[in-house]
Amino acid sequence: MRKARFTDEQMVAIIREADREPVSAVAKRTLWPGERIRRGIGSFELRGEAVSIAANPHHLPIGLVDDGVVRRRVDPGQRLSLDDMEIPESPAFAAWRAIAQAVGAGDRAR
Repeated sequence: MRKARFTDEQMVAIIREADREPVSAVAKRTLWPGERIRRGIGSFELRGEAVSIAANPHHLPIGLVDDGVVRRRVDPGQRLSLDDMEIPESPAFAAWRAIAQAVGAGDRAR
């Protein structure tokens, strides 16, 4: 695994600051099951799109995608959900789960 661009503490701060209008991951191309996305931000696989967390509680923030593995096919232009990717555990992901559960994503934010 390569070194992350942000520390866990920085990612937690970023996620908490962005909890009102986070940036959701959107596929630039077809993503296939088993495919590993090394980097969400600045990749050829994903782009970001600002969303309302209240209206989209199940979306996947692009900043959490580093070293994630695709679980099911995602078509170009599709917003990724927490069900589409296997995300490595991190303090930032734990913070996001708490935020998502607080706005109603419930058990899907795991």
